[in-house]
Amino acid sequence: MQRPRGAVLAVLLVVLFLSASVQAADGEKNIRVGLLQDQQQIRVMCPGGFVAIDLGSGQLDEFPPNTAIVFSSEGAVIGAGLEGVYTGPVRLAGLNQEFLYLNGTSYRGELEVILKNGRLTVVNELPVEEYLYGVVPREMPASFPLEALKAQAVTARTFTYANWTKHAAEGFNLCGTVHCQVYGGAAAEAPQTNQAVDSTRGEVLRYEGRLIDACYHASSGGYTENSENVWSEWVPYLRGVPDYETDSPYSSWSISYSPEQLSEILRQGGVDVGRVKEITPLSRGVSGRVTQLRITGSRGSQVISGSQLRGILGYDQLRSTLFEVEMQTAGENIIRQPLRAEQEVTVIGGDGQKRKVAMSEVAVLGGDATVAVGIGQDVETGQVIFKGSGWGHGVGLSQWGAKAMAEMAPRGADNYYRTILQHYFQGAQIETI
Repeated sequence: MQRPRGAVLAVLLVVLFLSASVQAADGEKNIRVGLLQDQQQIRVMCPGGFVAIDLGSGQLDEFPPNTAIVFSSEGAVIGAGLEGVYTGPVRLAGLNQEFLYLNGTSYRGELEVILKNGRLTVVNELPVEEYLYGVVPREMPASFPLEALKAQAVTARTFTYANWTKHAAEGFNLCGTVHCQVYGGAAAEAPQTNQAVDSTRGEVLRYEGRLIDACYHASSGGYTENSENVWSEWVPYLRGVPDYETDSPYSSWSISYSPEQLSEILRQGGVDVGRVKEITPLSRGVSGRVTQLRITGSRGSQVISGSQLRGILGYDQLRSTLFEVEMQTAGENIIRQPLRAEQEVTVIGGDGQKRKVAMSEVAVLGGDATVAVGIGQDVETGQVIFKGSGWGHGVGLSQWGAKAMAEMAPRGADNYYRTILQHYFQGAQIETI
């Protein structure tokens, strides 16, 4: 390490204030992205070397090229290996505008190391458009058609500005995880996703002049959902619409639990009904997603929302609320689901034989015919099976649906991403921020 003097100091000052000059030139904002929190130490390297300024004391230091420096929490100060001690926060910038590497991952812009309660927080500050370079390929596969990627870029940009103060209390704008948007830095970039960002530069979605809640999900399962059926609030531009996804890998999935296993997971999630005996959907949204269900067990029953159930079981487990429930008991497979004219059910004839027949051939004499009971193969242990479609909350942009729409676009329709966005966000307008 060495103290910068003369020309090096001039380079440092240019680098440190480059972001501000860019903003002044074209009005683009810089965003602060929370990369890491509650860290004991981090490693930083830059191929061309980097500089550090202690924003607390004004101390300036230069670190050599291709040398990993360990910054660590040392009580009330930040240590830099054997090279220095800072009161912090510490701003880091690559010389010659080269990317900085944090724990092996490359990032554009500058890094800031902040000491909070004896642990380190790392923030990446860079222009919004460059931030989106690292978001779009992490939120949508870069192999998707360009018009779908453009739609994702506009949606992600809108989300960014609409949620600008989401983490203000922690010293940054957005985090780099699914809590906000997944951000992979420069390491995640791909030429086609960068093109999608550049070709929609500054474009956002507004409804009646205000930035919209630009939510999106992986796969709708065939129909998106009204906002109030997922989050209670009715939003005019978040209406359920038919989806066009054709080759989504999430079109069909299932997950199973033993009654004992499911009962314990539910208990830990605040739904304590004893050993689960039955799960009954009570209402569904426009897409068929379960909005309310009753869980009945050995110690009573409780009504919860489909979204609550996803939160308890895990969003990667119960991939969406577009599901049916099969209750298998030991010895027989008992299936309970809404009756549909085209489905088959199992009936037992007067001779005691089981036969499968179409619902169109079944007559129900009196009573409630909202539930069908089928008897399948014998099983050794009881199981509760969720069979569903789609992945995500189902509101707003469906990424696999956007892919399908882009593939249907007329040849040469370079602005088809606008059609995609207006399909999923009814009544919203595309404007420049």
